[in-house]
Order: sequence, then structure tokens, then C-alpha cells
Amino acid sequence: MIDPQTDSKELCYGVGGKTSLLKQPAGANREPFAWHEFEGLQMKGCVDDESVSKLAGGLSKGSLVDEDFRFLATVLAGMQGPFALYFENENIAFAATDRIRSFPLAYHTQGGFDFRCSFEFQDVGDIDSDSISELLGFGYVTGSASASRRWQQLLAGQYVVFHKHLRKLEVRDYYLYPFSLRNEEEGKLPLGLVEVERALSELDSVHLQIIDRLIGDLSGRQVVVALSGGYDSRLIVELLSRRNYENVVCFTYGNRDDAQSKKAAKIAKHCGFRWLFIPYDESTWKRMFASEEFRRYQEWCTQLVSIPHIADWPAVKFLTKNALIDPDAIIVSGMSGDFLEGRHMPKVALSDSVWSVERVADSIIAGHFVHYPSTRLNVAQIRNKVTKEVSSLYETAQEWGVDHENMALALSYAWEWRNRQAKYTCNSVRVYEWHGHEWRLPLWDNVLMDFWAVVPVDWQKDRWLYREYVKRFS
Repeated sequence: MIDPQTDSKELCYGVGGKTSLLKQPAGANREPFAWHEFEGLQMKGCVDDESVSKLAGGLSKGSLVDEDFRFLATVLAGMQGPFALYFENENIAFAATDRIRSFPLAYHTQGGFDFRCSFEFQDVGDIDSDSISELLGFGYVTGSASASRRWQQLLAGQYVVFHKHLRKLEVRDYYLYPFSLRNEEEGKLPLGLVEVERALSELDSVHLQIIDRLIGDLSGRQVVVALSGGYDSRLIVELLSRRNYENVVCFTYGNRDDAQSKKAAKIAKHCGFRWLFIPYDESTWKRMFASEEFRRYQEWCTQLVSIPHIADWPAVKFLTKNALIDPDAIIVSGMSGDFLEGRHMPKVALSDSVWSVERVADSIIAGHFVHYPSTRLNVAQIRNKVTKEVSSLYETAQEWGVDHENMALALSYAWEWRNRQAKYTCNSVRVYEWHGHEWRLPLWDNVLMDFWAVVPVDWQKDRWLYREYVKRFS
């Protein structure tokens, strides 16, 4: 059992047990996203009160039945913003992550009596050597496993319910990109039935909608944009400029003479925003890897699931330590616009109309299993696991009655969204949290995900539609 008087990092349910809240690790500057309670629902992140209240009301009714599960799925899929949720009453313990697993949650049961849900792994137990192989090869552990045999991951777009009296655990999907399509009752036709001009206009409308939501969320606070000079971070600063938001600082790091750095400087100047450059050299990395703080950060952010992002670490530490950005500034990144726009489209999805689960799995292995010499690892066993994961995604799509014009592409996207994007790419925001800052990923906004989920495949090849948008609006 967990004693709530101790500095525990777990939310724990057990017979006769108590609940304690997750906390930021010792060594972090401050806790930017604190757990708090709203009508009995424990929440981390920032979601509108109406959605949280609706969800809390549904959970508090009692034991969940099929009708309640459908209600939960609808409410969770519509919740906007980064969140992790936990609820407990005499009948159930419930936990959920958002569409991109903004705040990782893991869970396990002990002998069918204890249900534990945690942000930080406690009592790791035996290490799974196969998961370590995946961690080395992919940069993350795939599926619901972790490097611990005891702990399971709650995946993006999932929730878990533990029925106390039945000692029964249920894990359910409430969202699955790109199969969870937008609501057509709003009067919007599927993009495949409209002309390009209308699609471009709608994309601009969506972009302005997400930046307006971001500005409203900022409440006048400083927004700090990691500006690389690429398409996605440039889009964010240009949208902020179009909406006349002035409290903006942009930062770039690396080599000042690099083409991307020069481009970032020009973009910031064009938009009228302050631009800070943090140079990196060999000594930058030596100092970082030698520091005790960085060692603690690595242990905290990996959570036995993914390797840590390190690129932003020296820059964000420098900006924070030297008070070059406000203490309550919100850091904004352009991740992962390129994924939604079509840059990661696998070749198997473009070759021909013949596809299979095995071909999709092989394409995933070829495209993502790149971090470690394959001869050193059990690739055949990993391939079998990925094949099962793809098969499970396909079964879910069939259960939902969803078809797709290119099923191989949809399955490839679904696998990458749940694995590489959610566990590795989006997990890079842990750098910002460690240094005491909230963050936002506006290009993972629900409305933008729903837009790209229905864009015709031909318009996504080589990011064609987005490139046309840049020509028109940038």
C-alpha cells in the first residue's frame, strides 16, 4: 500500500488502500502541471471545466455498463488539451490519457486485488529483455508493454477501468487516429468530395481556430516558440503574428551559420518577435552528459518506455537559468505537424492496392527499427509483436465499422501515432517540464487531427496539400 503522507509518485488503489498524488521529481525546478481535484476527478493538464464536469458526473454514477463506456468514449474523444485523469469510488478505479499521451500513465494489478496507476515507476520488478531490445532498436517500447514485466503502459487514446468488486480490469480505446473521423453532423462534407480551394480555406480556418485557442489559454503570458526554421514552427509564429499576439520570444540553437538558423532569424524578424540564439558545440554536450542533473532527468523522463530527448536540454536550461524568458512562460513546439501532413507516409501505402498486416509490419520495422544493429537483436520476435499490434489495430477498425481508402496507410499511421509520435516525439516536452515550464503542442489540436484524418491520400503525398497552403498563406 502507499502511504499518502509520504512523498509518493503513485496513484494507488488497493483493498483498504488509499490514494496519493503524483509529484514532480526532486531536482526539477518546479511543477508546471500539478495534479488537482475537480468534482472528485483527479486531473493533470488543462482541459475545460465543462468537459471535466461531464466526465466526473458520468463516472460517479456507479458501476460502468456498456452504455456508460460509450458515453466515456464520446466525452474523452472530445476533450481538448493535454490531460491525464484518475477517478476512484467504491465501485471502480479509472484512468485515462489524452490523444497523444501527454502525461504518461502506467498501471498494473497484483494478484487481482491491487490496481496501481502511476506516472513514475515504483517497484519495477523484473526487467523484460525483449522490451529492452525494442527500446534500443526503436527508441521506445512498442504496444502496451514497458521495460518492466510488471507495468503496462496506457496508450494514447485509451482508458482503463478496474472493477473493484469483480476484480476485473478493462482497457479500452476511445480514439484511434486516423480512424476516428470528425463529426459530419456539423455540416462539413468529407474533404474527398470538395475542391482543393475549399480544403485550403478550411485548413486556414482550422489553423486560426487552434491559434485562437492557444492565445486564449495563454491569458497574456509569454509564449516561447522553439523556432527551427522549418514549416511547422514557422506556421506557429506566423499565426501568432496574424493574430497580433505580441508577448512572443523565439529561440533557436545549434550552429549560427546553419541555413535553418539563418532562416529562423529572418522569420522572427519578419514577424517582429524577439529572437534568441543559443550556440552548441562539443563542450555543450560534454557538460550536459557530465551533469548530475541531466542524469536525474534521463531517469525521470524515460519511464522504462522511451529514450530521452536531449536536443532542447542545453537551450532551455540556458534560457531558464539566465532569466531570458519569464518564469511562467509557456513553451510551444511545432511537433508533429509533418506527421499529420503526410511526410511520414510509408512506401507500402503507395505501392499498390494489395496489402496485408504482415506487409505493414515489415514496413514499420524497416522504417522505424533503426537505432541499433539488427544483428544484435531478436528482430524476428520483434516483428511478430509488431504484426500482432497492427492486427489488433485492424480488428479495432473493423469493430468500429470504419473503412479507409488506403487501409495500409491508415494502419501504418495508427501504429506510428501510438508509438513513435506519442511515446518518443511528444515525450520531448519533458524537457520543458523539468525546467519548470508548461508547454503546448498546438499542431496536435483535436480539430487539426480531425482535419488531416479525412484528407485524401493523394493530397498527403509529399505533404502536397500543406505545401500548397504554405504557397498561398505563408
